Amino acid sequence: GVEQISDDQQHDSSDDNARLVEGVSCSSYRFKPTLRQDMEAADLIISHAGAGSIMEGLELCCAANGGRIKGGDATASGDVSQKRRKKLVVVTNAALMNAHQSELADALEARGHLFVVNDPSELLKEETLRQIEKFDQIPFEGGDGGADFAALVDNHFGFEP
Repeated sequence: GVEQISDDQQHDSSDDNARLVEGVSCSSYRFKPTLRQDMEAADLIISHAGAGSIMEGLELCCAANGGRIKGGDATASGDVSQKRRKKLVVVTNAALMNAHQSELADALEARGHLFVVNDPSELLKEETLRQIEKFDQIPFEGGDGGADFAALVDNHFGFEP
């Protein structure tokens, strides 16, 4: 179960604080120069769907979960099932610039690299929490190997494969 929650209170006017809620250690803060240390320590990263936050979260998840995986086996990092534990959940904000966050988040979710939530209230639903728990994140190692890029260009210009 959950033992600790750390929260960046960007829109809260309260000061940094720590408290115990139903046996869970909760801490919040107004500002930190970097969230990397918190993200490295977390088993579950819940982030907004900005490109920079997504990429940093994916990088940390990949490193924590055994790195490069081919054919279901880790290539020098041992048993993947034991290492694959860190997950990235992103919350999109449809109100920002024509829902541009959804494009990147949805594309990466379709490839199994992260879990998308379209409204923060979904995180309070038991069904969503069960889906996140069952989600088997595929490490993102950057790029798409060129395979999808050619199809994307062909599709954009109306060429048939």
